[in-house]
Amino acid sequence: MDVVSGFWAAMSELWRKRDLGAPGCELDIHTLAASAGGWARLAAASPSRWVSLGLRLDVAQRIARTPPLETAGRAITLACSDYPTRLLEWSTPPPVLFVEGDVTTLDGPSVAIVGTRGCSPYGASVAHRIAWACAREGITVVSGLARGIDTHAHQGALAGAGPTVAVLGHGLMHTAPPSNRELRRRIVQRGGAMVSTWPDPVPPSKQSFPRRNEWIAALASHLVVVEAPARSGALHTANLKLANDDRVFVVPGPFGDEGWRGSNGLFGYGAQPLVDVDVLLDALAVRSPVGRRHSGWLAAVLGGSDLSEAARVGGMSTVELMNQLTRLELEGTVVRLPGGRYAPAGEGP
Repeated sequence: MDVVSGFWAAMSELWRKRDLGAPGCELDIHTLAASAGGWARLAAASPSRWVSLGLRLDVAQRIARTPPLETAGRAITLACSDYPTRLLEWSTPPPVLFVEGDVTTLDGPSVAIVGTRGCSPYGASVAHRIAWACAREGITVVSGLARGIDTHAHQGALAGAGPTVAVLGHGLMHTAPPSNRELRRRIVQRGGAMVSTWPDPVPPSKQSFPRRNEWIAALASHLVVVEAPARSGALHTANLKLANDDRVFVVPGPFGDEGWRGSNGLFGYGAQPLVDVDVLLDALAVRSPVGRRHSGWLAAVLGGSDLSEAARVGGMSTVELMNQLTRLELEGTVVRLPGGRYAPAGEGP
């Protein structure tokens, strides 16, 4: 439980407005904070000081009257030292983040994985595999907790024993969809986080999700779009990332398939095709020795994953995977260890 002061509660309402100064004088809260010498000084200043900096009197009085807010999680403001660095670099960072879990996972390498809610089995598998591979390399997976690609991305990250962060389009009091309550619990329990820019009671709405998409784009260094039709919200996230000159990867979809039409169309705007997760891992510049030499299902096996999980990563049955491992043993590429584990040849105990 945390309490947000009235000042920060007011900032959460005013931060998108640019008409806070005298008539004909454009002013927003970020410019106001810069004039005050930083957010901490602005928050500590008196209403008369705000007015002297150019804020309209009625706005200053409104801020002074705003009551505090309570949150079930933690409130991280722009004056906090652990406010996510990537958000600070965005053009208009939200004044307050409402967080359940550990937001420090966003300080390291991160990738956002987004796509349609109504994904195909293939899209679901690809999202899971990419997230799993990233998690195994210590990369935080960011997504939106929605049905479809988001859900499979979060689940893949958890399967890879890595942190994942869900950016919500509503307050912490809600879970959308409700069917992901257990997934939400697991994300937080396993060292990830829920992040919202909305006070706890704010429910999901059509208006709030485009805002959510912006923070998914802002919080991750790279973005992967997996399967998005022409009117998908994932395209909004991708366009924001491209406009910021950040790298956007797209998993190519079947020719003429309506479910992939939107994501395939991003290639014309500077997105890069992602046909192998190694391309993404190289772009993120974080590869373990095993990951550098062995990709996909084999990296999963050598990394200690359950064989059924490795088979899922490779898109094959467990029987097929065992046949492949037998072949690699005969070739002298891998050796079998006690307990059914495997290691690269020459690295066994």
